[in-house]
Amino acid sequence: MASDNSDNSPSPFQCSWPECTLSYQRREHLNRHLTKHFKTTRFPCPYCETVLGRRDSLRRHIVRYHEGRELIRTRVLRACTHCKARKTQCSGILPCAFCSERGLSCSYEAMADGTAGDLQNFHGQMYELTSQTTLPSREQEMAEINSCTNSYFRHFHPTWSFLHKATFHPTKESRILVQSVVMVGLWVTKEMRAQTVATEIHERLMASIQLQRAIWDVSNSHAIEETSTWLMGTYQAILLNVIFSLKTSKQDTCGSHQNRLLAESCHEILIALVKSSMRRGMFSYPKMLAQYREMNLDPHTAPHIWVGIEESKRFALTLYHVWKMYYDTQGSSDPGTGTDLLSLQDLHFSAPVSDDIWNAETVPELIRMVEDKKENGNQICDNEMNWICKWSSNDT
Repeated sequence: MASDNSDNSPSPFQCSWPECTLSYQRREHLNRHLTKHFKTTRFPCPYCETVLGRRDSLRRHIVRYHEGRELIRTRVLRACTHCKARKTQCSGILPCAFCSERGLSCSYEAMADGTAGDLQNFHGQMYELTSQTTLPSREQEMAEINSCTNSYFRHFHPTWSFLHKATFHPTKESRILVQSVVMVGLWVTKEMRAQTVATEIHERLMASIQLQRAIWDVSNSHAIEETSTWLMGTYQAILLNVIFSLKTSKQDTCGSHQNRLLAESCHEILIALVKSSMRRGMFSYPKMLAQYREMNLDPHTAPHIWVGIEESKRFALTLYHVWKMYYDTQGSSDPGTGTDLLSLQDLHFSAPVSDDIWNAETVPELIRMVEDKKENGNQICDNEMNWICKWSSNDT
């Protein structure tokens, strides 16, 4: 709780911001308070090098100098029924973090219409980028988004399979994750116009990711609550953009200034993502389980919990491979950002299930395949002896 220094017994952690007299009993509360000062003093434009002091000034700047573009929103589109009733912050996914922690049935009133409408606006911007003079109907636009999603799972997912196809629905996922999937889905079509749009989306998303560092980057946080919910959708989206940047940079033979800036930003974000994931314990199987410890286990929730844990494993393993791939090709002169930052010995979880199970078309089919494995004596075992870090004493 904050207190004013006019009080006779000030709290030990005082805000150092000029003219601010607030102080706090705990350092983490002071750190959270300080972010408010920084957030309100610097608003960099995501499309140029201009930095403004107010958000409304930034919005006017974008309207005036970057016609046809928008200020990327940082808040979720809609709160679920429980969060709305309690007036608590909602993570915007299904199920949301609040409901997942408490085993509640999560639902969104008129969510399909609201989210589809937002995706419609987003896809409308995609059409503007490709110089279309008219916008198609909502049904056509949602069909395009679904087409990009199908393209993603058909061409990209077989190599980078850390999203769960059977439970991925564009109208129910976080906005940044859907946009990232659409971005990749456009790129893998190998059509020039689609790849141009994909690159534009990537630039906007990278700018948004940078602007939201205070939300997802906990690499320098002094304390993280054990019960804090992981921002899995956000982290998956960041990982997708890092992979996209690494893959497309190899095809950039011109070495443009813009691409060099994106590469530098990618390096910074990748390090922050690895450090934040380690701080949250996202490479630890016990911490993966802890994300669901307050959720009631029953036949309805069990598949969701199982998929969530497997998705966490695949995210962690993919991030390890991306980090190793990046470090092997780019190297790093920064201390603490080499192979010692993330190694095989940090992977305290067993290998994910086979791809044939993970890629089952439906959740019931997935459950049937898991049961078949058990009947054939192939028990899925997550005990410590089967953790990846136990496979070898050498980091390969």
